[in-house]
Amino acid sequence: MYPRPLSEKTLKKRYAESGLTATQVDFLHRFFLAGINLYGAATISDLWEVYKELRTKVNTIPAMHKKDFVIFSGIVQREDVPYYILEINEIYSAEPQKDTNRFVVNRDLVGSGIDKYMNLYGLDKNQINKPFYVPVDFMEYGQQRVTDDERRLLAFLGNLKVTAKEYELPNKQIIPCAHVGEKLKDFDFLSQDEQFEHTRRFAFSI
Repeated sequence: MYPRPLSEKTLKKRYAESGLTATQVDFLHRFFLAGINLYGAATISDLWEVYKELRTKVNTIPAMHKKDFVIFSGIVQREDVPYYILEINEIYSAEPQKDTNRFVVNRDLVGSGIDKYMNLYGLDKNQINKPFYVPVDFMEYGQQRVTDDERRLLAFLGNLKVTAKEYELPNKQIIPCAHVGEKLKDFDFLSQDEQFEHTRRFAFSI
C-alpha cells in the first residue's frame, strides 16, 4: 500500500537538495509529529495554518514558507516515521491531486482491505468546520512521552481484576465472561462487534 522507506543515504541527499536547513528539517520532523499526535490527521494546508498561529504565540519558531512544508512532506513520505503522507486522491479518489492537500495521517488510523481509511473518514468528517486547537506548548506533543500521572493510572487500571462471571450484550444476550479473575493487564479483549469487524477486515485484505 505504502512506498518503502528510502535508504538513509538517499534521504540525506534529498534533504541536501531540498534547500531546507538542518534546523528547518529538525523543526518540521517535530512539528509534523506533534500535529499527528494532537490531531490524528491534517492536511499540509491545515498544518500551515497551525504553524502561522503558533508563530504568533512562540517567538522561537523558525521562519518557514508554505513551500517548505510541501517539499518536506514529499521527502518524509519515504521515511520511516509514525505517520503516512497520503495524496488526497489516495483517500478520496474523485479529488484532484494537489500538494497542499496531502494528508499527514497517524499510522494507527489506517487499517487494511477495502475499508482501510474508515477511521480516517470519520475523523476527517468530525473535523469539518472546526478550528484546530493550537496550544503554546504545541511542540511538546512532538515527543513520545508518558507522564508520571499516566504511569500511575495505567498501573492502577492494569491491576484491576475482572469480577463479573457473565455480561450482557447490546441485544440483551447473557454470555459467560472468559477472563473472570484475571487482571486487565494480562489479556486483550474485543467485544463481539469488534471481533466481527476485525474478521471482516481481515477477510477483505487477503
